[in-house]
Amino acid sequence: MNYTLIGSESYLRKRKLNQLKKEHDINDMNLITFDYTKDTMDHILEECNTMPFFSEHKMVVIQNCTFFGASNKDTVDELVHYLEAPNPTTIVVLDYDGKKDARKKVGKDLAKLTKEFRFEQISEEERNRMIREECQKRQITMDQGALREFQIRVGLDLNRLYTELDKLELHGGQITKEVIEALISRPIEDDTFLLSNAIFTHDTKKVFSLIRDFKQNNVEIIALIGLLAAQFRFLVQVQTLKNEGYSNDNIARELSTSPGRIWHTVKNVGQYRKEDLLTILKDLSILDQDIKTGRIDKQQGFEVFLLKHTM
Repeated sequence: MNYTLIGSESYLRKRKLNQLKKEHDINDMNLITFDYTKDTMDHILEECNTMPFFSEHKMVVIQNCTFFGASNKDTVDELVHYLEAPNPTTIVVLDYDGKKDARKKVGKDLAKLTKEFRFEQISEEERNRMIREECQKRQITMDQGALREFQIRVGLDLNRLYTELDKLELHGGQITKEVIEALISRPIEDDTFLLSNAIFTHDTKKVFSLIRDFKQNNVEIIALIGLLAAQFRFLVQVQTLKNEGYSNDNIARELSTSPGRIWHTVKNVGQYRKEDLLTILKDLSILDQDIKTGRIDKQQGFEVFLLKHTM
């Protein structure tokens, strides 16, 4: 049996892979991992056709199977041909962190030749159920304020959810909002949202306060420029889809994000002029190029950008 693990929820894909390894009794010696974007298909298939070491089966995991996505035009005919008559001692696992394009022939062919498991991003309702179950299992008690703050800080990232619950389990006892604030950092995306909002409302004091927070968290200016550009691009996308009549849920599905994030964005996006958003995006792009080509000092250039758009 060969498998496809597909979807944006990396925690659940990883957990399923571990289950498959256990089901097929795969040890480290017989686990081989490839990256489709870096390794040649000839090399991968050569490994698939070799025998396992002192075991009934071996497992070949092919990560980053971008041929499932809409933008990749690869047909991977050699892989399809191999899976039509696979080596019975090799278990192939195709792994893709993204959305499958259902229109593509390669996706349809591989769905027939492998057992497919999909792991899309969980909903807020599913996330909240998991938190309740894990808290009960770990004997963690949170008051309502702590629970709300925990939900905000972990978002829909299951890797982060379980990591932060491990911290709270070590703390033990009654978990308050103050405990959450002390132990669990705010997602960088939240601070980016606050920064973009402060820039638009010309709140210079708030802008430079947030910049200090980013520095304390060792966020480089180049990385921050990228985060801001992604946030303003997101605002343009939400505004465009809203103007075209999309509901919040449909926008969330279209942009592969949580309904909660869309709800918070839609509340504010009406106050932004699209022309202003595009101007900021253009200025960020120019700043990024000027810094990377050495035409301007990154600190000075970023401060000039902030002052231009907040004064």
